[in-house]
Amino acid sequence: MSVFLQHKKHSKVVWNLNRVSNRMVIYTVRFYTGSYKSRQLAANSDGAICYIEHHLNSFADPSAGYASVLITERASRLCRDWAESYIRSVATELSVPLVCNEGVVVLSSDDRGYGNLCYARIPSMIPEPLFVSNPVHAEMLQDGDAVKKLAEILAISIRDYFPNGGLVAFSVGHRYKGGANMDEGAPVVGGGTEAEFAERILRLSAMIITEGDLSDEQEEYTSNCDKCSNDRS
Repeated sequence: MSVFLQHKKHSKVVWNLNRVSNRMVIYTVRFYTGSYKSRQLAANSDGAICYIEHHLNSFADPSAGYASVLITERASRLCRDWAESYIRSVATELSVPLVCNEGVVVLSSDDRGYGNLCYARIPSMIPEPLFVSNPVHAEMLQDGDAVKKLAEILAISIRDYFPNGGLVAFSVGHRYKGGANMDEGAPVVGGGTEAEFAERILRLSAMIITEGDLSDEQEEYTSNCDKCSNDRS
């Protein structure tokens, strides 16, 4: 099974053929950069099937530790079902409680984060599966196991809810906003940044979406911090 990588306008496009229900389906994954609004508008224009901007949570109290996913009040039924399925899988696989026992946070126009999703005209969500300020969650991320599981959960959710293939739009929260902006999000207990781990999860998830499983080379990727930043814009 071969994969072809193409770099264009600071985006990565990953092509592959995957067999679903005895027919060939093409998934592509593109990483979007620039302002959050421009990323969403570009994903719309490109005909993406879904948009994911990955973040991780943080709070002053290190004991805070729940899983959540953000969608907007305008989200479609498909988007709501997808988000709920994704976050429940996170809670089950990582043994993390859900925020408000449901896990899905619905943003209104006055809420922080609304602008990160409101311009997308496709199913879109912001995963915040772990707290980088929580020592237990941070250790899970740093040993690589949580990164792999989160990447797999996201990839499987996309394949399940968008089985006909198409372009998947990924956005790394905080990073790549252009200019002199060096935003990395919150620091991770024990080392690293929120954006660093969010990008690791998305890069690995892109591999799984297009290839269907993890090769030995991809397994090693989960513990290699440097590979995430090789093609930063």
